[in-house]
Amino acid sequence: MRRKILTILTVLLIATSGLNFVSAQNELDDILIRESEEEISESRQIRQQETSEDDQNMQNQRNSSENRIGEEVKALESGYRNVSFDDGYNGYCVNHNLQSTSRGEKFTVENTTNIISSRYGESVGNYLKILFVDHYNYTMNPTTDLSQVIWTFTDYDYKNSNNAIIKAILESAANGRIIPDHGAVAKINNTTEAIFDFELLNSQYGRTQNFFGYKINYRTIEIPEDGPLGSTPDNNTEIENNTTPENNTEQIPQNNTTPENNTEQIPQNNTTPENNTEQIPQNNTTTQQ
Repeated sequence: MRRKILTILTVLLIATSGLNFVSAQNELDDILIRESEEEISESRQIRQQETSEDDQNMQNQRNSSENRIGEEVKALESGYRNVSFDDGYNGYCVNHNLQSTSRGEKFTVENTTNIISSRYGESVGNYLKILFVDHYNYTMNPTTDLSQVIWTFTDYDYKNSNNAIIKAILESAANGRIIPDHGAVAKINNTTEAIFDFELLNSQYGRTQNFFGYKINYRTIEIPEDGPLGSTPDNNTEIENNTTPENNTEQIPQNNTTPENNTEQIPQNNTTPENNTEQIPQNNTTTQQ
């Protein structure tokens, strides 16, 4: 009888120990799961905070740029294509029949809505912004006649142009595409985004061309391990690839300039289309690219 009692107690002890072990294991698993979830939540909060800080910094820069209307700016070099200015912008002239700027000449910052077509009397600033944002690869390609496309909008008959880029820009604008002067974002490739800022640099000398100014900053696209988090700022777009040259490797420029520069010889009398090396065709249409 005593032996049976001992046997029963032993069985009960073993069973109880097993339950305690299972309970302890379950409790340990719960602790590990909670810690893992807390680590994931903390990591996500850190990324959200970093994203929020980046967005705030961008907004502060945007506000700063928007408050620069009327500011005086000087040209850092002479020329009419991709000229550098002391506010960090580069610019292309928007008055084909006026003369190039000289180093040190003064300009006033204005909104791009004040870029007016001399032929139609209409604002063409949005067209130029679409050119730079939606056709980034084209504007960064050194083989394109970028100035000629710009002059077609500012000085010639862009509405009847047969140029494929110009027709695409007009179609985008007709479909409601509007790009702000500051903060437009475009995806350059799978890892890089570009943030664009634009301005009109209005010459303080009646004889000198005004300039369409642009500034581009680049940032790396951060992709969280658990998938995309949040969203990119407003006004974002993805670069069209149909204007990319066949041998284009989508390299990001090392600075805020297109491959065009002012080392080429500037005509001595850049006042008429006939004396400019980038002549506009007589039928006021640009050459097909």
